[in-house]
Amino acid sequence: MRDFLRMRAVPGVEHVEKDAYQRTVRSGKRTGWIRISPGRARGSFTLEMSPSLGAVQSTVVARVRRMFDLDADPARIVARLSEDPRLARFVELRPGLRVPRAFDVAELAARAILGQQVTVAAARTLAGRLARAFGDPIETPFASLDRLWPTPRQIASSTHASLVAIPLTRARASALAHLMSAIADRRISLRFAEAHTPAADIERTLAKLVELPGIGPWTANYIAMRALAWSDAFPEGDLVLRKALGGATPRACRVESERWRPFRAYAVLHLWMNA
Repeated sequence: MRDFLRMRAVPGVEHVEKDAYQRTVRSGKRTGWIRISPGRARGSFTLEMSPSLGAVQSTVVARVRRMFDLDADPARIVARLSEDPRLARFVELRPGLRVPRAFDVAELAARAILGQQVTVAAARTLAGRLARAFGDPIETPFASLDRLWPTPRQIASSTHASLVAIPLTRARASALAHLMSAIADRRISLRFAEAHTPAADIERTLAKLVELPGIGPWTANYIAMRALAWSDAFPEGDLVLRKALGGATPRACRVESERWRPFRAYAVLHLWMNA
């Protein structure tokens, strides 16, 4: 989890140290920062937050729990994925593996578009430039944290030329603007999936996402996997995933994944980490 987040940490917004994750926070009209580090008890976290977030403490705690996938049931996940000989050895290596989720769903959705067909490092650079260009400055006790991630409205109201200057391709700038506008105008609702959330509701959200320009099944499922925290999300066209499955076609990947339901997102992470 730490290494995954470190590779993708947005400059100015996030920072990962050897034993801690820290980031700037916006919750409604409240802004501030959080720092998460290992707790004294084995398997626990210590969450620190700025006094400015006191009024939204419960909301911040809930978002941190989802981000670190703390409500996962590793025993059930291991039991299911271990049935597949391909995954059994990976699960044995990392039996408690959890999926890194999103602290901010709109932020992760934007970053999914920035990550289309580019390396992780390139996507991180683009995200940092986007935050620097459109996010609000903020003072924190940490030299590495000085920027809030821009709201959907801030990105949607920016000019096409300013997005291209990040630099983004015209198609990607358009896709980002359309998605942020849809979120800001509440034409698309991105909500964390809970245990009782019907799969059909997630599928409807995915269908709405792929109707937008520049969003295909991979982007929609990546958003479902990390932003919506859907445990059965499966970005079947992912190149690393296809390579891990022996160069399989997207359709073959989908067929193979049926045996991993309802924990396909965890199977994907195992395969990514062992590709």
